[in-house]
Order: sequence, then C-alpha cells, then structure tokens
Amino acid sequence: MKKRTKVKLLFFLFVSLVFGLLFAMMIQRQWFQTWHLKFSNFLYHQSASEASSDIVLVAIDDKSFARKNASELKTLQFTKSDYAQVIQNLEKAGARAIGIDVIFSENSDAKDKAALVEVLKQHDNIVLAAEPKTPKTTGLKPLPEFMQAHPENMGSILFETDPDNLIRRQGIVYDDPGAPVAFAVQLARVALNLLPSDSKPTPQGYELMPFAVRVGAEKVPPIRIPLDASGKMMINFFGGPNSFHSVSFVDVLGNQFVDRKSGTPLDMKGKIVLIGEMGTGLHDEQYVPTSMSRPMPGVEIHANALQTILSRRFLTEQSTWGVWLVSLAAIVLGLALFLNLGILFSLVYLALAWAFYTVAIWGKFEYGLILNTVFPYLALLITFMVAYLFRYFTEVRHSRHTEKAFSKYVSHHVVKKILEHPEQLKLGGEKKEMTVLFSDIAGFTTISEKSQPEQLVEQLNEYLDTMTGIILDSDGTLDKYIGDAIMAFWGAPLHMANHATRACLASLEYQAKLADLRRKWVAEGRLPFSARIGLNTGPMVVGNMGSHRHFNYTVIGDAVNLASRLESVNKVFGTDILISESTYHGAKDHIEVREIDLIVVKGKSKPIRIYELIAKKDGLTDLQKKRNHQFHEGLLEYRKQEWDKAIHSFKKTLDIAQDDGPSKTYIERCEHLRHEKLPHDWDGSYTMKTK
Repeated sequence: MKKRTKVKLLFFLFVSLVFGLLFAMMIQRQWFQTWHLKFSNFLYHQSASEASSDIVLVAIDDKSFARKNASELKTLQFTKSDYAQVIQNLEKAGARAIGIDVIFSENSDAKDKAALVEVLKQHDNIVLAAEPKTPKTTGLKPLPEFMQAHPENMGSILFETDPDNLIRRQGIVYDDPGAPVAFAVQLARVALNLLPSDSKPTPQGYELMPFAVRVGAEKVPPIRIPLDASGKMMINFFGGPNSFHSVSFVDVLGNQFVDRKSGTPLDMKGKIVLIGEMGTGLHDEQYVPTSMSRPMPGVEIHANALQTILSRRFLTEQSTWGVWLVSLAAIVLGLALFLNLGILFSLVYLALAWAFYTVAIWGKFEYGLILNTVFPYLALLITFMVAYLFRYFTEVRHSRHTEKAFSKYVSHHVVKKILEHPEQLKLGGEKKEMTVLFSDIAGFTTISEKSQPEQLVEQLNEYLDTMTGIILDSDGTLDKYIGDAIMAFWGAPLHMANHATRACLASLEYQAKLADLRRKWVAEGRLPFSARIGLNTGPMVVGNMGSHRHFNYTVIGDAVNLASRLESVNKVFGTDILISESTYHGAKDHIEVREIDLIVVKGKSKPIRIYELIAKKDGLTDLQKKRNHQFHEGLLEYRKQEWDKAIHSFKKTLDIAQDDGPSKTYIERCEHLRHEKLPHDWDGSYTMKTK
C-alpha cells in the first residue's frame, strides 16, 4: 500500500470514529433543537387548506361581545343559560358532538346553573374543558353539578410549548390520577359514540377504539395514537389560523348558522362543533408551525388535534438512534467520496445529497415521520470541510505550484493529467486524429502603427484573454501565441470523439465575443479589429516537444499546416472562419456552413473542399439562407464554366448581401478565367498562389 493511501485510510477511520462519537453526544443532548424545530415548520405548510369541513368552530368573538354589550372581555360574561341555549340550538341543528373550550369553574345563581345542568343531562355528546394539575398549573375543573350527568365527558385543554415557544403537541395522559385525557381525544371518542372503556394507554401509545365500529354507513378501523417519550401527541396542522369554518357565538345564540368568512349558511348536521374564544382581546392564542406570524386561537388548535386523530394523519419524530445512524452514514460515505473526488464532483455530490435528503424529509412527512432537519446536513458539510482541509495540506498544496504554472496554457483536463501522471512530462508524442485552430488579427500591423504601444498591449491582452478563455472552456488546449496569432487544438491529451464539433462551436463563440469587444472598443475610442480563423481535422503528432531543458506540449504535421493555410485563405474570400471538409464531416450535425471552394493550397497538389462556418445548427437567418442558396447556384454554374450565368448569380447574391466577400471574389475570378484556357478535365478547383 502506498504511503499516501495509507495516510488517507488512517485519516478516514479516525475522523469517522471521532465524528460518530461527537454527533452521538450532540444528538443525545438535543443540540440545535430550536433550529430543527424552526426548519420543520415549513413541512406543515404542505397540508395547508385541508381543514376538515366536518369540524366547525363556534367563535366567542368581538361580534358576540358587542351584541352582549359587555363592559369587559370575559368568556364567562355569557351566562350559563346562554351556553345552554347555544348547545340546544346546535343539537337541534344536528351536531354530532360538541366540545366547549371554556372551564365552567365560576359560580352563578341557581337558576342560571340549572339551565346548563338540564341541557348537559339531556345530551351525552358534550365534552367540557378542564385543566389537569401539573408542576406548572394548579388544576381547574368545571363545577361538580355540571359533571354529574356525564363525568367521563371531560377533556384536558392544556398545551405545552416546545423550546421555540410554539405549540406542536398536546399531552394525552397525565400523572394526576384524576386528570382527564386530552380534550381532542375525548371529543373524538364522543363523536365516534364510544364508551370511556374504549380508550386507554398502551405501550405503543394511546388506543382509541380498540375494535372497528360502524359510524353511519362507514366502518371505522381502530385509532392508535403515537406518543412521544413524554406522553404527548404531535398535532398535525391543516392550515394557518382561521382555516376551519366558524360561526359567531351570538349568531348561534339566535339560532343562525352563518360562516364568519364567506357569509354563507352552514349545515350543522353531522358536524363536530368546538366552542371557544377567537380573535378577541382575551388572547387565548398560541403560535403554531403554520402561524405565519399570526397566533392561532386555542380552540382551533384543539380542532387541528381532533382532525389529526380522526384522519389518522399522525406525526412522529425520528428517533435519536435514527438521527445518529443517518448522520453517521452521511459522515462515512461523504468522507469516502470527498477524499477521492475532485472539488467539482464533491460539490455536486454535496448538493445532490442535500437535495435528496430534503426530498426525503418532505416525502417522509407525508407519511407522518419528521426527519431531523439539522444533523444530516451538518454532517455532510463538516465532513466536506474536514476532508478538503486534509487534502489541502496533503495533496492540493503539493500540486498547487504545478497547477498554477500550467493552467494558464492548457485546459484543466491537461493540468489534471499532468498532476496525476507527472512522468508524462518528458519528450515524445503520439499520433492522433485531432482538430487544430489557427487565428490571426486582420491588418494588425496597420492597427499597431495607429495605436499607442501601451493601449495596444492592453487591448491585445484583453483580446487574447477572452479568446483563450473560450478555448479552455471548450476543453481545448492552448498551444501557443505567435505574436497576435493563436494556435490551439482539441482531442489531446484527453481523448474526445467530438473534437471537431467543440472546435467549431468555440470558433463561433470566438467571433461573437470579438464582436462584443469591437463595440466596447469603439465606445472607448479605440481602433476595433477583426480576426480570421482556420480549422482542420486530421492525423497529427501531439506531445511534449523540445529540449530536455525546455519543451512545449504541441502538435505537428500536414494537418496542422493546412489549418494555418485556411486561416490565410480567409483573406481571399473576405470570410471569418474557414473549415476543411474533414472538419465539416466531423461536426456537420451541429453546425451550419456554405461550401466556398475546391482549392489546392500552396505546396500541395490534391484539392480540398472548404466551407465557411456560419452558425450553430438551425441558427441561420432567413437572409443567410437566401444568400447561401443563390451563392450555391453561382458555384454550380462556375464549375460548369458558364461564366456569364455564374457572374449573374453572384451579382444576385450581392443584391441579397452587399458585403458578401466570396461572391465578389468569384466575380473577379470568372472575369479572369473566361479568358483562360482550362484543361478539359478541370474539376473546378483553384490553386492558391500564396500561403
């Protein structure tokens, strides 16, 4: 085993062990619990607008107090007779069950109390509110006479806040022997017409209705409420404040059932009704995960708890062991990858892992499980940071100097290969099919004569920097600068099947960026310039060439020379980018071209077909399409030696595009060739007289 690999393995084992123990301690002590709770609030909002229409709230609201002409806001400002009348009206309207979130602990005159006692004796579907005795509360129950008829129909309305002061859970059972079970549980039991013996605590939670019963036409299966370690049920919230249908207490007192928000009549038949204070100065309100900066009335929190039970959409939190195992898996897997992947792939993995876990959080919430929203993310982030600190001091720092030296001249793939295999930095080469580019600034000598040296150098550097960036971003390799000229190639040292396409697309971007620079330079009062590009694809030798003291990673061969010739041929036709037939065939599915000529370059005898590179695939304008079609007609006539027709066609091309350089060149050539005696087997090729 190599020393570097051994050190990496020991580091992996050490960090995994230390971080595993550290996270176990933090999870056990509930570090970042407040952050977890804050982040988990967002999960509840996906259940918004799902408040059950079977649950209706009777609101003791400002409207009710105003009708009562109350001197002070107090729920018991309404007499027991008022509550008795409201209950009677709801019962007549067909309410299935009624829960009153008001503790009738205050005395009143006998006649007033008797009215409520009589109503409570008549109906066994009414749940009264109570407060159990706890270390924080003294315990408060209704007056004994109100509980005589149905003492089992009493529910606890006590809530307890989480560390962030939000209500998320309600106690179901309490240590106080005489304490009632939760208000929502009692109301659910009454609504399902169950006996008190049909609900009881179990080792798994709290069981309501241990057997299936029939409610109306439906058979309702047993309800098993999961409880946390402290015996509390997590409440699933089905919307923000005021999501349930509600009617005003004073309207119900007058036997009217009108929705407070929409003003439409409500059918109360079969509804479960909760009576309580809503939106008054009494402030019987608490903040909940769906509050959106508005507190929720306590009676509506009970409604959400009731719907959680009846809909069986229970929530449970991930166990401590579960959080630790997921965090440990994130540490081990993340560390293994971050120690071996490049920075880009590591960041991609980090982002994907976070995204995957986020999706898992939302998905699991739909099934009632709240995953931890802090520790797995934290495990990945800390692991990433520690892994790259280690790599910086053991690997990255070692290769930083080499990378800095080479990254200015070759693509990042070349740098990576050199760093991985430094033994390749030696003389020698290999023969490969590649695409090479030559570019040169048109009329640079004239421009240099008209410009100040300092400004010219600054302008040239801006040009070279921009164009080099395009080459490197397309995975090309910058071979060298030759004065104002650039030489680059694609296909080595990293093999790429689409090197011709990459070179062509880079060349198009090259010219587009240069056009932007020209507009910028003109605005700055500088002389703009253009550049010509030649591309050729073919076999060439690539490698480190030179002496033992100094060598360059470069390409040589006839295919390289042809690219240089094509760059110069642009001068003849007034074009920007000329490519060979081999380059065209390698990239034709991704580019738009027009055939320009069949030429024999200086020093060669075999003609080659050349094309003007115009745009990406399907990127031609209507004008370019029309110009190309007309030019092609002229080219066919030219090759048939029909000089007059060809001249006419090329002039028509100039009518479409007045500055079309190839058409001008062919008109001059036709005028010249019509006086020449051409061989009988002339193939339409033209021999270039200059390089």
